[in-house]
Amino acid sequence: MNLAATNSAHETAASWALRLMDAPLDPADAAQFQDWLAADDRHPELFDAALAVWEETGAQATSDAMLDLRRSALRDLGKARNRPLSRWRRGAIVTAMAASVAAAVGLGAIVSNRPAVYSTDVGERRLVRLKDGSAVSLDADTRVSVAYDDRRRLLVLEKGRARFTVAKDAMRPFSVDAGGAVVVATGTSFSVERVKHEVRLMLYEGSVSVLRRRGPTQQLTPVLDRAGAPAERSLSGGRQLSVSADGASGPIGSFDPSRASAWEAGSLVFSDDPLDVAVARVNRYADRPIRIDGTAAASVRVSGVFTAGDTAAFVEGVTAALPVRSMRHADGTVTLSAR
Repeated sequence: MNLAATNSAHETAASWALRLMDAPLDPADAAQFQDWLAADDRHPELFDAALAVWEETGAQATSDAMLDLRRSALRDLGKARNRPLSRWRRGAIVTAMAASVAAAVGLGAIVSNRPAVYSTDVGERRLVRLKDGSAVSLDADTRVSVAYDDRRRLLVLEKGRARFTVAKDAMRPFSVDAGGAVVVATGTSFSVERVKHEVRLMLYEGSVSVLRRRGPTQQLTPVLDRAGAPAERSLSGGRQLSVSADGASGPIGSFDPSRASAWEAGSLVFSDDPLDVAVARVNRYADRPIRIDGTAAASVRVSGVFTAGDTAAFVEGVTAALPVRSMRHADGTVTLSAR
């Protein structure tokens, strides 16, 4: 399974976990879920890991009865992973999980609460106020799903970049799952970005816990700094870190909060960023995406301030100041390559 497919499968697994925890599946959705499990031998493991996110981020705010039911479902799924599952058997697991949730909270208390999805198109930004008072500022070409209930606040950043200003609620952790990393907070302000094959976190104020997925089972473990301290003890306002798709974390560094949040006002600020990262951000505002030819061009470092959406000015700027040339194609797209 290639990296892009793995990321997509993680997102699908997280989506199914959200749906199963919120309400029973109807027959059509249950059949679709069965088909997804059967489509790849890794899907049951990814679904298992997605359910573990709920345990890691919300267990302290969840009833003992519900925890027991979740653990029972995980045990059943874990046993099933070790042998071929018939379509009927997988259907039985789905039905049993849905029935367990119904038994725990009562059929009359279950209300269909599918995750709300907020997204922006290329070139569009959006500010969303959530029902708990938290705010999400979405960059262009971004998609976030949100699932709230009385015990948890779980968001999935499926693509793009978003800044989260979290309303304080110590009894309901606020978790952002971005594939390679999960950020957990109770009240703070931070941004999370999925760019290239990394998850980038910038903490503006407050504190967060940062978990990463490691190993074949994608188990969640704390992100550590170089001295071995958990990231939540090393991060403070104005500090940042990145987590790669394989769970490896980069060094913790500093950033200028005013420059880092410039995209919310329509400016793109680059400070010694690789050209491929800069282009990925520019492309969120480009009707015709810029392409990069070769690793030599991709690794050229870019610094400067550009207006979001002014692709021509960006191309002109980097080709004038850097060892990069551009080629415009008949369809209006531009390719950047090293000179």
